[in-house]
Amino acid sequence: MKSVLFMDIAIACVGIYLAAVAIYMKKTGKISPLVISENEIGKCKKTAEYLKDVIPPMFLFGMVAAAVGVFAVLCDTGVVTVGRMWGLMELFVFLIALAGFSYRMREAKKKYFP
Repeated sequence: MKSVLFMDIAIACVGIYLAAVAIYMKKTGKISPLVISENEIGKCKKTAEYLKDVIPPMFLFGMVAAAVGVFAVLCDTGVVTVGRMWGLMELFVFLIALAGFSYRMREAKKKYFP
């Protein structure tokens, strides 16, 4: 049970971190090494366009992951009691968001990097 709680805390923290990185990239106009390795950042053809394509899905996934993680922590600790169906819905929403985020990141890398 403790390992599940740990994973939910990690998901919430990663979500918050991704949302913060998206905001940081939007403000600075620079690609974060979290998104692309430092060796490849210089190879980007059009940085502004890449950021325009990557920031919205990154922020959205970060917010979904943070919300799902916090909700799961509340459920794991007994603060919120919901049925098993809600737990499955939470997992489904997270997986759909993760798949969409991964797809958008791959497509942007193909489009803007040689």
